[in-house]
Amino acid sequence: MVVQADSVSYVDTSKSLFETGRFLSKNGNIEIRRTPGYPIIIAATYHLFGPGDLLPTIIVQNIAFFLTVLVSAYLAYQLAGTSGMIIASLLLVLDFTTFYFVNVIHTETLFTLFITSTILFLLIGWRSPNRILMWWLIASTSFSIATIIRPSSLYLFYAAALLAVIYFTNHQRSPIAGFKMAVAIFLPWIVIIGSWQLRNYLLVGPFVLTSIEGELFHTRTVSMLAILRGVEPHVAALQLPEHLKFGSSPIAHIQFYLENFGIYIKASLLSIGRTLFSPAQEQLQDYFTNIYRDLFALETPLLTGEFGLIIEALKQRPIAYLPLILLVLLHSVLIATGVIVSAFCARSIERRSIIIYAVALLFIVYFLFIVTVFVGHPRFHVPFAPLLAILSGYGYSQLIKKFKKPSPA
Repeated sequence: MVVQADSVSYVDTSKSLFETGRFLSKNGNIEIRRTPGYPIIIAATYHLFGPGDLLPTIIVQNIAFFLTVLVSAYLAYQLAGTSGMIIASLLLVLDFTTFYFVNVIHTETLFTLFITSTILFLLIGWRSPNRILMWWLIASTSFSIATIIRPSSLYLFYAAALLAVIYFTNHQRSPIAGFKMAVAIFLPWIVIIGSWQLRNYLLVGPFVLTSIEGELFHTRTVSMLAILRGVEPHVAALQLPEHLKFGSSPIAHIQFYLENFGIYIKASLLSIGRTLFSPAQEQLQDYFTNIYRDLFALETPLLTGEFGLIIEALKQRPIAYLPLILLVLLHSVLIATGVIVSAFCARSIERRSIIIYAVALLFIVYFLFIVTVFVGHPRFHVPFAPLLAILSGYGYSQLIKKFKKPSPA
């Protein structure tokens, strides 16, 4: 079990819920920065197993991961058959970063279960035209629960809901049918997310950006400046004021992006690369303490072409240092290759299963868009790791079909 810096606020708010029934931060202030879904789950384990023990929460997360694997395997089977199911399941189970965060006090694992389950419920509704409203209401409920656990999916809901209502209205050729679908989709969202937003409004007044959203521009600008100056991010942060012509307002940051648009694109691509292909050395360190006792950054020498620095650094470290990194990287490359192949084979997907591919792709693009405007981290790929595995499983299943020799008559 790992408790990181971001874990502390979840533990503090869950303790407040357990002891006082109120959602407060450690200093006793009203908590609006974190959504209450995850702290409620931790507080529930306190009621069942005693306060202060976080092991039951980790056990719950391991069960959630097991269920996620089952749901992903079923979706992969429906999309790609037995071979796709086996490949997708193996790719997901062997995803080191996903495994790592199953055992960390963080929202990712439970959030991922509900995100993946949303696609399952959408699929069932898609194949049950007479009960589609009921199943898509359940899907919306699952998605709303995911968002109250981890609000990174907040804006994804509106795009997905709008597309669903437009499709259903056109398919049924009835505005009334579209209205019913809109009610089915938005009702759980209003009850779960709307009640949370109403609570915050009544307690603290008009909506404001929290520290997370407020630092959105700052984080991206610092990463760009680090690339531009060839310095570490913490050094770039100190140099930031002299590069912004209009103070620290959003306009100042946007002006900086426009003036350095090429760097902005590079920073965005680096964020995607870190999210999809990072060797996650800091995570490996928790499980292989002796091997990763002395970490060194790979990104800078790789980008500058100073490969000699990497060789010198590896000579000073245990022999297993590089092979473990390469295994994590190879796994990431295998997944990405399968996803790319799946895009070329998408036309072969049966209509009854196309919703799996379409919604999974929408979710993946959304989460990758977040890291392009913010900052990349291996942790941020955990919520869509099952979706990548499913699409990759489909891609490899199509390759197997293509190269499989016909049986002799």
